[in-house]
Amino acid sequence: MIDTQGEYRKYDTGVTIEVKNSSQQDISNLKFSFGHLLDINFQEIGEIKQLKPGQSSKLTGKSMDLSSSDLSMYMQYYLKDGETKVENSIFYLDTINPKKVVALIDITKVDDEGNLLLNVEGYNGFTQITGEIDPDRDN
Repeated sequence: MIDTQGEYRKYDTGVTIEVKNSSQQDISNLKFSFGHLLDINFQEIGEIKQLKPGQSSKLTGKSMDLSSSDLSMYMQYYLKDGETKVENSIFYLDTINPKKVVALIDITKVDDEGNLLLNVEGYNGFTQITGEIDPDRDN
């Protein structure tokens, strides 16, 4: 497994979420959890109260009790109209009780409604992950 970790080998075991705000907007109330479609709050990870432009924040946890496979990391936040937005499966976990999960999230843009454009990379306990979540994408 160490070979598949690559640059994420330097992170401690457990879960690490680093969020960087590269946008020009203040961002607040980002809530992270592991879950699945029937229960997106299967295991809460934590919340970042506020990120100003250029700021970064980190959430860490030494233990994960993920007794189920086929889980995803969800991120909830509020749109400008006060509605809750849930980003589904920003990070997928396909193994039970991974020893290490690292999610590096860069918020690059906030659109007029408050949707976030994200670049995501990291390690899910099995393989390295990379991707983009664009609020303007077609669903």
